[in-house]
Amino acid sequence: MIATAVLLSFSKKEGALNDGDKTPYEQPAGTSKNQTGGNLNKKTLIQSIRFQPDSPTRLDTLRVEVIPLSRDSGSLKYAYIWKVNGKVITEETGDTLDLSPFKKRDLVSVAITPYEDDIAGYTVKSPVVAIQSIPPSLEMKITRKTVRIGEPFELQLLSDHPDSETASYSLEEPRVDGMTIDSRTGKISWTIQPNQQGSFRFGSAVLDSEGTRVTKIFEINLNQAQAAPQTQ
Repeated sequence: MIATAVLLSFSKKEGALNDGDKTPYEQPAGTSKNQTGGNLNKKTLIQSIRFQPDSPTRLDTLRVEVIPLSRDSGSLKYAYIWKVNGKVITEETGDTLDLSPFKKRDLVSVAITPYEDDIAGYTVKSPVVAIQSIPPSLEMKITRKTVRIGEPFELQLLSDHPDSETASYSLEEPRVDGMTIDSRTGKISWTIQPNQQGSFRFGSAVLDSEGTRVTKIFEINLNQAQAAPQTQ
């Protein structure tokens, strides 16, 4: 039998495209362009707004959180106008936006108008947030269940990377003697030595063309069925 355990970590390559990183996700209501001119009797009712999550992907539902200027804001109601790439999304009028119909690098914003006793206050516009690429997955499959000592034991790394055209694979710490990998296909070949028995942990990584890197540590438990002695 083979037992496996997995440890996962995720990182974004420094300098990789992340439009949202360059934009603050909280903007005081006092900086809104809509607060100049117009009806001078309008009130400033919103202190700030922010997105959750602040680096969304197509797998997320983007939510906007409104922080009112006054703690006594129980009577406030809000009207939301969502835009993607400058186009109004008429189907969404609440505080959330399903991002699944859109694609990476699409630009999302929302304008919020507060109402107090049915009287409109100043409209506040959010900063623009860019939809980020979906990180690649990383899994392992054992392609050859039984192997003799001195023969290659074959493993296969698998990755789903929907927002990236290509991906490359590598072995990381901790490393196992005799284990090599094809960086293009993710195929691992491990020539088991006579002194290699029991459980082994090895690190692996996948890097997509967007610069997103995911690492995992796999654990394999060898027994005599998988590492049978070499016959003459």
